[in-house]
Amino acid sequence: MYLENNNKYECSGCTACKAVCPQNAISMVKDNEGFLYPKINEIRCINCGLCRRICPNIKKSSKNNILEAYGVKHKKEFERKTSRSGGVFVAISDYILKQNGIVYGAELNKDFSVSHR
Repeated sequence: MYLENNNKYECSGCTACKAVCPQNAISMVKDNEGFLYPKINEIRCINCGLCRRICPNIKKSSKNNILEAYGVKHKKEFERKTSRSGGVFVAISDYILKQNGIVYGAELNKDFSVSHR
């Protein structure tokens, strides 16, 4: 059961509610698609409200409200077309390398393992 209104689509499955529960009354249960959602054991639950206070989807903190957003893209069309981020990583890494900096990245291999380079 989702904590506030039984709407699993408002739950990210972060497990914060489970981690904070002092009675261990919350378990994470897979749905038919394999995603984990909290289920409350009503017998163990003492209605302390910690799960609701920690939930990032219930607790709409002002820290999470985006006041401004920016869109960026690389100036070169080739970089935009061959990148997944609009070429932003290429532009930033090129700048860092020109300043004699070091750039690291993650690469997904054919076997779906990750290499850091």
